[in-house]
Amino acid sequence: MVFVAAVLVYALPVLAAPEFAKREDGLHAQAWFKNLSFLELRDDLAEARQAGKGLVIIFEQKGCGSCKRLHEINFSDKKLVKPGLPRWITKLMTCLGGSAIRINAIHTS
Repeated sequence: MVFVAAVLVYALPVLAAPEFAKREDGLHAQAWFKNLSFLELRDDLAEARQAGKGLVIIFEQKGCGSCKRLHEINFSDKKLVKPGLPRWITKLMTCLGGSAIRINAIHTS
């Protein structure tokens, strides 16, 4: 059986490169991760919005090399975790035949 954990994190403003640690349960953690969640996503999102923050959900597995590299490489990139990034924008795209769909994309400026 594979154990997969959902880790809820708030997109907090981070001024320095984040440091990660391996928790007792074998998963990785960032200083800006929310420590306790009852997995009530609506409540977590409302709490994050009230604090002027976003909500990120990360799925990890114990011993996962890609998960470790996510923390070592991506979450140590100041451009990725600096305040205000990424900002999602939604655009309307008209498909062949005239139907329209919404496209979500990262806006970096």
